[in-house]
Amino acid sequence: MSTITSRRPKGERRRHALLEATLQLIGRGGPAAVTHRALAAEAGVPLATTTYYFTSKTELLREALRLAVREDVALAENDPAWREAREADTPAQLADALARNLEMYLRDPERAVAHHEVFLAASRDPELAPAAEEWTATNTAMLEPLLERLGSPSPGGDARIVNAVLNGLTLEQLGSPTEDFTEQVAHPALRRTLDALLSHDSQEGR
Repeated sequence: MSTITSRRPKGERRRHALLEATLQLIGRGGPAAVTHRALAAEAGVPLATTTYYFTSKTELLREALRLAVREDVALAENDPAWREAREADTPAQLADALARNLEMYLRDPERAVAHHEVFLAASRDPELAPAAEEWTATNTAMLEPLLERLGSPSPGGDARIVNAVLNGLTLEQLGSPTEDFTEQVAHPALRRTLDALLSHDSQEGR
């Protein structure tokens, strides 16, 4: 247990443990794997604890997705490749940094599966939509200044496109892994996307 986690009040620690356990269960077996009994066992808490902190499975999934958002941000902020992305001066540099950041994210495929499984659950449960929108908005907001730095005339819209490409690449690698994914798949796809978005001809046509 980290120092930060150990300093949390007991109730907050248990709530966090349940959300972490939710993501772990989803990563292994999808949302259907999240039952009260399985969740209590995974989190190492009494069975009644699950209903004490979360009144419904929808609430549990919603908060798990919000935890995933915070995890994604923290992971990126601590990744040297993301710091390089913020300092990129060309589309090629940005494509390289984003590809390496994606590689780092995919080093824990079970966690990545969990994040996307909960996001997809929003397509079946409208109550999860705000949390899904929050994830998209957060990722877009992180990408927007990178594209603005490179001269994008529409950094917000271009950020959504790049975010969609990153999500697509993630799902492709999770479902059909490629051995040299970063160099053979992610980098070329991101380079072509960024070149198209940031090229002089593209800007003139807007």
